[in-house]
Amino acid sequence: MLIGNNLNEDRYFEPGEVPFATSESTVIAAGGPANYDLANSNSFCSGAKCTYQKEIQLFLGNEGLPAASNTTAFDKSLANNTYKLADFPDQYLASSAPTADEGLAQIGTDYRFACNALDAATEIAGFSTVYAYELDDPLAPPTSASPAVTTAPNDQYGYATASQHGAELQFLFTFPSTSSFSTDEKQLEATMQSYWGNFIKTGNPGRGATVPRWPAFGTKSEVQRLVPGPANPAPFTTFAKKHFCSVWEPIISAE
Repeated sequence: MLIGNNLNEDRYFEPGEVPFATSESTVIAAGGPANYDLANSNSFCSGAKCTYQKEIQLFLGNEGLPAASNTTAFDKSLANNTYKLADFPDQYLASSAPTADEGLAQIGTDYRFACNALDAATEIAGFSTVYAYELDDPLAPPTSASPAVTTAPNDQYGYATASQHGAELQFLFTFPSTSSFSTDEKQLEATMQSYWGNFIKTGNPGRGATVPRWPAFGTKSEVQRLVPGPANPAPFTTFAKKHFCSVWEPIISAE
């Protein structure tokens, strides 16, 4: 099996899960709808300014997290420790100020996508060969045409879309965005198409001398990081730590 995810999956969905409190252009300038709501009264937080912790609680409720898990203590720990706002600087804001939207989107990515993908790879590897991947291209073009990108290369809702949901498809098929690929992205495109072609033909994406090594997931939980140059795609074993799966695994297992 070939299975994987993108580093920033939920950046595609997060803007649709936080109501826009004002015009799209104003929200984009603020760094996204959740970031706007930290400084302005809004409907998301019942007519008041939001705190980051409150946004996490509301966002996880929208994501379907059971109320028994979505407690004040849990949300506080996420806000103050696991997904601190300061850990999400936005290159499109003045002085690279942090944006709550990237923080919420990473919470959604880890809870809904990454840790579930890890679970699937781990279980299937017990009886079949698994090749796992994660696309990590911080400058990947947006996969949605609306709204128009406001700041090159991929600022769509006030923060970088990066490797959002669907971003890998433009490396495998012909998308309008493919024409804007950098030289490094074109190299990654060629490598990924070779990987997928090799897997279809032989069951092993790394078969052959023309592509970087891609080991099976196996007992080491090796995940292939698909990254544009100058580095080559390569395996890493810290996927669970990177996505805080120790936080989400008990919740996912209970669901």
